[in-house]
Amino acid sequence: MISKNQLKLLRSLQQKKYRKQEKKFLIEGLNLCRAAIESYYRTELFLFGESVAEKEPFAALQQLASGKGIDLEIIADKTIMQLSDAVSPQGVVAVVKMPELKLTELWDSSPHQLIILDKIADPGNLGTIIRSAAWFGLSAVICSDRCVDLYNAKVLRSSAGSVFYIPQIYTDVEILSLSAELAARGYQLYAADSSGKTSYREADFSVPYALIVGSERHGVQAAFNQLPVQKISIPRHGKGDSLNAGVAASIILTYAVGHGS
Repeated sequence: MISKNQLKLLRSLQQKKYRKQEKKFLIEGLNLCRAAIESYYRTELFLFGESVAEKEPFAALQQLASGKGIDLEIIADKTIMQLSDAVSPQGVVAVVKMPELKLTELWDSSPHQLIILDKIADPGNLGTIIRSAAWFGLSAVICSDRCVDLYNAKVLRSSAGSVFYIPQIYTDVEILSLSAELAARGYQLYAADSSGKTSYREADFSVPYALIVGSERHGVQAAFNQLPVQKISIPRHGKGDSLNAGVAASIILTYAVGHGS
């Protein structure tokens, strides 16, 4: 039985401030919940609306969660609605613990390719980039403290569960010092920038590299000019002002992964 205090805490997780404070976040929907269970993230609690709890595929999800020792609660549909920000809630919500990764794990794993995100403010763009990064097998995504919160409900939905498929996702990172360290360790730094004189097809992705992506409005911050960063662009063959960050990152990753080591 969920108490009023527990419900109040769960509602508070809809705000970034309390997610950071509690180091927990909410997910909703069958796809996200299944992905969370099968990942290295620790799911603490599942909440099912009473109208769907005994129906498939919700009953199967309960069995899967129960088999992993995750607490289950069946609650009123109106309470589920209070915890959801979806237009059409599916009737299942889960509480997930944020992983506590340290950058030492990045250095220990030495991934061949990683992506650094700077000032990605749109939840849909961040979710799309994470989805593409997972699809192309990147093992590390690094978000600056200027990015929208990774655990924002819209980001999670846009990622289609892919946030749970990437082995290492770091948030609130001071990316300038991190990029300097990567360069010192032999990584090639590429910045996606529409003003870049070099086409992404001319870049060498066979060496360890980090792709830096900023917002489509401002690009990556000017301070990166102090680092050995090569700006690469996507040639325009038609009309239009720019590509959004999610599309640009996906195009470059498609080529980079196919031409890597």
